Amino acid sequence: YAGKRLKEINIRDEFGLTIILIKREDKMLTHITSETIIQPFDTIVVVGHDKGIQKIRLYFADFG
Repeated sequence: YAGKRLKEINIRDEFGLTIILIKREDKMLTHITSETIIQPFDTIVVVGHDKGIQKIRLYFADFG
């Protein structure tokens, strides 16, 4: 997902989650829009149902 805009990723549609914060190095980004670009090593904080959170964890576990 690095280098892509949030509108390209569709985390809400794919996992039913909402991104509320992106931690980038020593910064906390809270003004997040569909045009926000994910950078390598960003930490994304989401809210949603447990099912969606488990689904995204499993998805990203394949990359780690």
